[in-house]
Amino acid sequence: MHDKHVFQATSYGAYSGIRWALLSNLSTWRIYHISTHDIVTASLVFSVDLLPAVGLDDCERLLLISRDGMTRKGMLEKRWNEVSALTRASMVRSILTEDVINRVRLVIKRDTGCSFGNDEIQQVMEDILIHP
Repeated sequence: MHDKHVFQATSYGAYSGIRWALLSNLSTWRIYHISTHDIVTASLVFSVDLLPAVGLDDCERLLLISRDGMTRKGMLEKRWNEVSALTRASMVRSILTEDVINRVRLVIKRDTGCSFGNDEIQQVMEDILIHP
């Protein structure tokens, strides 16, 4: 499966108001979440390769795209939430919250005796996380 296939399937899905795209060459099955916030983006939720063997994790993933999995509301959405929660962007957003910045400030003060404001801590953390 090439990028042009993913683009074609997800573009069609976005145009049709569909949030999921399933691509397969019969040995590899991939499901993508389609997001249409500012631009159309396709994010791989999972991939299953049936060759040479199928493991238990693969069976659980295939259940999500089976008739049973599709009729149980929320199963695929839950998996997508788990995948998207652990992305780099999600982690950076979580780290740059006021709660975490406060905690880092307190740890720095405890360990070094140096006092800094939240704005200073946040700027350094943004430099490290966003602009490495």
